[in-house]
Amino acid sequence: MSGYIAFTHSLIFAINLSAQSSDYTQIQDDLNKSIALQRVIAAEASADRNTISPTADVVAIDQIYKLDKTTESGPLHYGYAYFNSKTEIILYQNTPPARDYQVGPGDEIVITLWGDVQLRDTHIIDRDGAVFIDKVGLIQVTGLTLDEVQLLLQVQLAKVYTSLSKGSTRKTSLKVSLGQLKSINVHFIGEVNFPGLYTIHPFSTILSGIIQSGGISELGSLRDIRVIRNGKVITSLDFYSFLQSGQQDDIISLKNGDRVQVQMRKSTVRISGAVRRPAIYEMTEGETLYELVEFAGGVAPRATNLLVVERITPLDSRASDDEASTVFTIPFVDAKNETVFDGDRILVDEIYDRSLKITVNGMVKSEGEYPFIEGMTLGDALNLAGGISDKSFRPMIANAEGLIIRRSGENIEPEVIKFDQQSLFNDDATTGLVLHNFDQIVIRENTFYQRQRTVKIVGAVNNPGIYPLLQKNNSLADLLNDAGGLSAEGFEEGIQQYRVRLQSISDRFDLKLRETFLASYS
Repeated sequence: MSGYIAFTHSLIFAINLSAQSSDYTQIQDDLNKSIALQRVIAAEASADRNTISPTADVVAIDQIYKLDKTTESGPLHYGYAYFNSKTEIILYQNTPPARDYQVGPGDEIVITLWGDVQLRDTHIIDRDGAVFIDKVGLIQVTGLTLDEVQLLLQVQLAKVYTSLSKGSTRKTSLKVSLGQLKSINVHFIGEVNFPGLYTIHPFSTILSGIIQSGGISELGSLRDIRVIRNGKVITSLDFYSFLQSGQQDDIISLKNGDRVQVQMRKSTVRISGAVRRPAIYEMTEGETLYELVEFAGGVAPRATNLLVVERITPLDSRASDDEASTVFTIPFVDAKNETVFDGDRILVDEIYDRSLKITVNGMVKSEGEYPFIEGMTLGDALNLAGGISDKSFRPMIANAEGLIIRRSGENIEPEVIKFDQQSLFNDDATTGLVLHNFDQIVIRENTFYQRQRTVKIVGAVNNPGIYPLLQKNNSLADLLNDAGGLSAEGFEEGIQQYRVRLQSISDRFDLKLRETFLASYS
């Protein structure tokens, strides 16, 4: 930047003693540029102060943890998004069938022979569950798996094609596969979003079938999803086991005529706070607080040891609604022994956010707050603030007393501990002063060791340029002499003095520049 700077409190003089309008215009332009620059810098500084820093106005983390994970309609119910977040599910026709898939009316069977006999034929199973094969006749296949169909056809076709016979004489191979597939009809009943009879893909499982039928209502249980076949419950799926561990043993394939029944929710338990997945969960009878925390992904690293439980008193045990609930705490180590009940609300609070800091102000390289470490000394704190071993920096520190301002537990006024600043350079006893949490350190500045103030002289002088204010009482005449005096074109009536926020016209050569400058900012 040029010498037209308010930061160094430089005085800007234009001494135009030639009455030439072009010189005056140049001076005025220089001044306007300087003022405009100061305004830009001030505006940028103001914008910086008004900009929200990454740590400003941030909600405390304990408040964040206490907020339930919610949707627009309220806290999130765990697990239902798996079924209800999709509008459709695509099951591709080229998906290989499950090993236990049973063929039935509408399925297309592809029979392939190769070897001595080359043959490829397709047959659709009729409503009676049979296929008709030339030279073999009507064969009942409904209810059989593909492997069972292949064994049956191997025997029947061997009667026509002897090269299919077992043994060393076999010269023809057989493969049975599926072509076009039938759809299956399955009833979805209970607490589903759209109960009714649905025609679904034949490879559908309990889960994919529920998605095709529209999903489960939040009133429905994810812990007891039943499949009823031929009037009997053949399986009950606990969907939480699948979500938590990927266990698929109970996820069976559906068959034509099956009924999928979704029971009513068994319980509604809310957990919030310092857990990884705060939500509303369904707990079965006998499950514990520890299992609930596991469903919620475990506790966060900053969780407290105590779990706060709010429990609803059953109606038949309640004296009045004023005593409808009780609140108590359970140590986390005892969570395995505490059974969870319907209506429970659990809060896992966060540990207290300890504030460990010190503050360093004054003549240091980097003022600000720094973390407090137990046993740290004054020297440690100054090292964090940039250090004082730099010999070119030491003269800026005053030969005076520094301060350690310490909070007092007995008086509203703080305790003030003084130390000799110069002893910081050679006295281990001073740098070894032990600090306390929240201490504020003040290092005083050497006001005599500061940047030189300058003035700029332009116009009709013999040596225009930038000149220092060497003495307290420098006058305008002194500076004019430093500049070599007036040039031949100059005249006294043309003297003009400029400074930021102040313009004066004067012919007084004994004007005390330093006093005038200070007065203008008082």
